[in-house]
Amino acid sequence: FLGVYFFLFNVEKEPLDDPRVRRALALAIDRESITEDLLYGSRDPAFSYVPPGANGYQPDSRFAEDLTAAQTLLEQAGFPNGEGFPKLEILFNTSESHRLVAEAVQQMWKENLNVNFEMVNVEWKIYLDDLNSHNFEVTRWGWIGDFLDPFTFHELLLSTSGNNHTNWTSLEYDRLVNTANRQTDAQTR
Repeated sequence: FLGVYFFLFNVEKEPLDDPRVRRALALAIDRESITEDLLYGSRDPAFSYVPPGANGYQPDSRFAEDLTAAQTLLEQAGFPNGEGFPKLEILFNTSESHRLVAEAVQQMWKENLNVNFEMVNVEWKIYLDDLNSHNFEVTRWGWIGDFLDPFTFHELLLSTSGNNHTNWTSLEYDRLVNTANRQTDAQTR
């Protein structure tokens, strides 16, 4: 089973359009406590977007909890101690585990960054409609690899991907992912 559970930020919504804000939010999450305390050790914490080991792939970046960096980034983005940060929403579809994880993240963001998020729970069909129409600020999402290769995850954020629900685009990212996908040498790839 090659899968990852994560939160999407709609980068067309302020202040989520600022990469410092997105990174601050990502760094303020204690993934280990979520997987151990809420999910009873049934999952491994995800410290990267692509699970390690997919066809030999080892991510070179890691999103572990770093509250000092998170607070500094939020301050640099103009929200010292969360001051002036607008109340945003976390969208999730109806499921007890989704609710528990969203509540834990909501509390971590409040305690660690002094920012407030409102929980929005909707049924699956409405959730998919909101996701596909980019009618969200933050939402839970997950992906199960279609095949044992990092490309099945990297392709999700291509600007041409129908599964890129974040509104984020980068021609450089597109170029790098597509170039890597054409490589035949596994190490170069």
